Amino acid sequence: MKNIQLFSVAGAAREIGVTRAAIHYAVKQGLIASEKHGPYPLITASEVDRYKNNRPSPGRKRKIGPQVPGNTEE
Repeated sequence: MKNIQLFSVAGAAREIGVTRAAIHYAVKQGLIASEKHGPYPLITASEVDRYKNNRPSPGRKRKIGPQVPGNTEE
């Protein structure tokens, strides 16, 4: 029998460096696979590592406007 390390939502959040709400959202969106054990979702260590290494950058994406020729700020 393999010994698989499982994280609670709070443990996964601590390991990844995000909030518990962010983990719940990622699970709901299918970005993190989890298994329900009773009322609690549990996440494998390999899934935590996968999400930690591949998660999108935090914050809102910036809109970059067109470059204006001759506009140099120094």
